[in-house]
Amino acid sequence: MKWLDNKINKLNLEIESLSLAVGDTNRRIGVIKNTTREIENSISNEKRILSQTIKIIHENDQFNYIEIFFKKEKLSEVFSDVKAIEEIQASLLSSLNEIRDLKIKLQDEKLALEERQSELSELKKVQEIQTTNLSQNKSKKKSLLHQTQNVKNQLIDKVEVSKMTVESIRAQLYNLEGYGVSIQFTD
Repeated sequence: MKWLDNKINKLNLEIESLSLAVGDTNRRIGVIKNTTREIENSISNEKRILSQTIKIIHENDQFNYIEIFFKKEKLSEVFSDVKAIEEIQASLLSSLNEIRDLKIKLQDEKLALEERQSELSELKKVQEIQTTNLSQNKSKKKSLLHQTQNVKNQLIDKVEVSKMTVESIRAQLYNLEGYGVSIQFTD
C-alpha cells in the first residue's frame, strides 16, 4: 500500500510541476504576443514614415538641382536644400532597412510563438495523462483498501468463530471431566 501512496504522491508532484510549466509557457506566450504587437506597431510606424519620406522625395524630384540652384538667392541655401534631400534619401534607406529588420524579427517571434504553443499543447497532453494515471491509482488504492477491509473483517469473523468454538470445546471438556473422563493431548 505504501508503494501506491508513493506513486500517488509522485504523480501529484509531477502534475504540480506540469502546472507550473504550463503557467510559465503561458507567460512566455504572452510576452511573445506583446513583442509581436510592438513589432507590428513599429512596422506600421516605419511604413508611415516611409510613405511621408517618399512623398517628400517625389515633391523634390519635381525640381532638378539646376532649378534649385537658380531659385535660391544664396549658395548656402542651395547646399542646404541639397543636403536636406540627401538626408531624406538616407532616411528613406534607413526606414526600408528598419522595416526589413522588423519583418525578420517579427517572423522570428512568430516562430517562437508557434514553438511555445506547441510546447504548451504537449505539456497539457502530458498533464492530462498524469491526471488520468493519478485518478486510476487513487481508484486502485481505494479498491485495495476496500478489499483489505473485507479480508480483515472476514479474519475477525473467523477469529470470533474460532474463539466461540474453543469456548464450546472447553465447556464440553469441563463437563466430561465432571463425569470422570480425562483426556490428554500430546504434541
